[in-house]
Amino acid sequence: MHLAPCAKCPAQTPSPAPAFAGAALASWSARPGLQPATRAPRAPRRALIGPELRRLRSAEEVLRHFRNGGEALPCLLRLGALAKGGAHVQAASVAHVAACLEPEALAFKELCAVLVALAQLRQEAQLRRFLAQLQRRRLSGAQPRELANAAWACAKGNPSSGAPCLQHIASASLQSGRLCTGFTAIDVAQLSWSLATVQLREAPAMAACAAFAAAESESFGAQGLANCAWAMAGSWPAAVAALLDEASARLGGGQFTSQHVANLAWAAAVTKLRHEFFASPDLKLPGSPRHLANLGWALGTLQLRSPLLYQLSEQAVGMGLHSFRDEELAGLLHAVASSGLAAPRFLRSAEEALLQRSLGCTELAGACWALSVCSSRAADPLLALAATRAKELSPQGLANVAWAAALREAPLWRLEDSVRDRLEEFSVQGLVNLTWAFTQAQHQPPGLRLQLMQMSLGRLSEMKALELSSLTWCLAFGDSNNATEKVAAEVASRLPQDVFDARQLANVAWAFATLSTGGVGLFQQLACAVLERLPESSAQGLSNIAWAFGSRSFLGGPLLFALQAQAPEKLPLATEQGLALLAWALAPEKPQVAPLRFLEALQLEIQARMRASVEHAKTKRRPEISGYAAAEEVEQSLEQVGHCRAEGNAQLGAGEALAALESYSNGIELCAKHSITGKLLGQLYVNRAQAQARLERHDLALQDCRAGLQEDPGNGRGYWRGASSALKLRQGDEAARLCMRGIKVLGDSASLESLLEEAKAQIEKDKTAIVEEEEETEVSVGQALADRAASLLLAFRQDPSRADDLRRAVKLFEASLQEEPTNESALIGLGEILDEGLGDVPQDQDAAKRLWLQAVTAGSQRAQMKLCLQGLQLFAVAARKAAGTGG
Repeated sequence: MHLAPCAKCPAQTPSPAPAFAGAALASWSARPGLQPATRAPRAPRRALIGPELRRLRSAEEVLRHFRNGGEALPCLLRLGALAKGGAHVQAASVAHVAACLEPEALAFKELCAVLVALAQLRQEAQLRRFLAQLQRRRLSGAQPRELANAAWACAKGNPSSGAPCLQHIASASLQSGRLCTGFTAIDVAQLSWSLATVQLREAPAMAACAAFAAAESESFGAQGLANCAWAMAGSWPAAVAALLDEASARLGGGQFTSQHVANLAWAAAVTKLRHEFFASPDLKLPGSPRHLANLGWALGTLQLRSPLLYQLSEQAVGMGLHSFRDEELAGLLHAVASSGLAAPRFLRSAEEALLQRSLGCTELAGACWALSVCSSRAADPLLALAATRAKELSPQGLANVAWAAALREAPLWRLEDSVRDRLEEFSVQGLVNLTWAFTQAQHQPPGLRLQLMQMSLGRLSEMKALELSSLTWCLAFGDSNNATEKVAAEVASRLPQDVFDARQLANVAWAFATLSTGGVGLFQQLACAVLERLPESSAQGLSNIAWAFGSRSFLGGPLLFALQAQAPEKLPLATEQGLALLAWALAPEKPQVAPLRFLEALQLEIQARMRASVEHAKTKRRPEISGYAAAEEVEQSLEQVGHCRAEGNAQLGAGEALAALESYSNGIELCAKHSITGKLLGQLYVNRAQAQARLERHDLALQDCRAGLQEDPGNGRGYWRGASSALKLRQGDEAARLCMRGIKVLGDSASLESLLEEAKAQIEKDKTAIVEEEEETEVSVGQALADRAASLLLAFRQDPSRADDLRRAVKLFEASLQEEPTNESALIGLGEILDEGLGDVPQDQDAAKRLWLQAVTAGSQRAQMKLCLQGLQLFAVAARKAAGTGG
């Protein structure tokens, strides 16, 4: 016997989690607006500002003092100190004071103080003038505090213009590769923040700052710890770890603000440190949506399924998700999805909030990805919306949407043109995700899928382990084009580096076994790698590994005994297919496996599953059976249900749809009363759907088909009837989804493939997604009529041959005005038809004007614009006529 896995053997089909492109949260280090607050440089020495000036509390008083003969330098420094405290100072006045200073005449201490003041006053033009002087000076012998203050000014002003000067300062800060003597924790925090702000994270001075931070972390204050961790994130992990250690020890002291916590969490996430900082009982959740979202992003990036993330999601719901900006809400949702956390309350609130918002493209793509990972039906309308905006999406957003659509079994052809137009723009991760999506969806025709595969194969060396394992999985389902040996060689070269996790190894082994590719050497390497990761494997992973190595006759020795040791405790978590694969791989007829006691445990688990399945079926079909009389009653009810079905079938065949509907409904009620489920109930629902369709109740027919398929996914008529009703309702997306599900379950089906092509044509013709909302918005009768008329008018404008649509639109607009004489949509729409003389409607601009005037009276700004445009057009026509007469 040769048992092979079905098409979706790895229930853990590779689902590479794309780095979230939805919120700017994923690129904080590149966003000045999200940098941590910094400790402003200490105030200039008191000797530079006399006591008389220090007593002045407003910019007006300081400027008056200057006009009365006060010195420019102390006045400028006082203005900077006032600006630091939040006072408003006119730029022209500051420029006038600064112009009185000659940079060359200032001592270094005075020059640094001026730079700080100008940075606080946001005087970029004057700041550049003084920075140029600083760059010309030799800085040897400068005090650390002055160097740190000057660095802060360079970064705080314009980072691009301040970078050369900051490099000059950084060089002066070093002595034999270390920071000069005299640097304190405050100076180091200031200097490292400045270097990171102008993207000099790898500079030698930053290395010296990192060494200081790692050795002297206890000397930093709360803000210094947060700022240094932010500056060194990703580049200096040892320093970040030391700073987080110190922060964890101090969390209970109340020193850290919400922003400090968010910055420390961000640093840990960028550095990929799963630090105990996140498990500290003293860690308090931030109180603002922004900081809460930032902390959530960090937890999601590290994929920490911790109680902290659950508390964070609950607090977000308590604060009200309406207070979160789009990128913050999408980022928080991404964190929950990435970690695999079960947070149903947050998910429901997020679904409701997202469906009510007009999301930007990046947030929309991120929400589609996250909701699809969470198996949320709210992803479907967002995916349909994203498909209509495919050309606006970023390359990563487009890849994320395609990946999510494949996961939700949504159609991909509306993304096809956008993907093909931008093939050169995708990253390696984007290409692999697209290849996975189009392979998973079995996209036809296969041209684009093969093109994506070839482009991915050309960038094998750039792939990470997750991407390589996903591509290998795709090869097992697609046309390999003799590329499997190339991929096998790349996998073999990576195995000694220990870069694959347990799940990736299981998928790689499964794929090569399915392809019958990879020699003895590769499977020996895989066996060694799998042995080390076997304790981390899931139940499904174990079954995939057993099948892969068993099918290639490599299951023996250490791997066999390791499977025997690991599998028993995971058997209860295995699927029925997983148990079958294990049973096949460890079949007792194989001599080397026969002595294993593991087979007994496997046999007991299978027997227990079979008994549970039988008992479950009995319980659902015959609830609370006690004694012969109760059993007889249930048997009678089953007969009654069968009678209702047969009666309905006969009535439907005789053309009595209404009577058949009643018979099927009676049968469904009996099933509910006696808890009868499965195929019988599924047939009743699907048959009732046919009766509903004959009565032109296609919305109810679609509902019944869904209910029937939930009871019996193998009912082919359910897919066909459901898709037919969806097409009648112009729900092309839903029709396509049902057809695709049916083809996957039933195999090739000419009728479903024909309906699928019809659904594609309808979607292309409408150009808009018609999405089924879980809750309809309540509108007035007049507005509903006007909305329908407006859609018909739009259809006519897109295709002028649809004259019937225009005539129906006129009638619906008129009916809307009878219900609601001031309906804005109806007045404007009917006015447009009359003004332009569309179709066979006579042009009547005066009538259009009267309609629009009526809308203006009701407060319509759109109607005002229409009247203005009409007046301009009439004026232009009259002018042309006058010019013609004059000629």
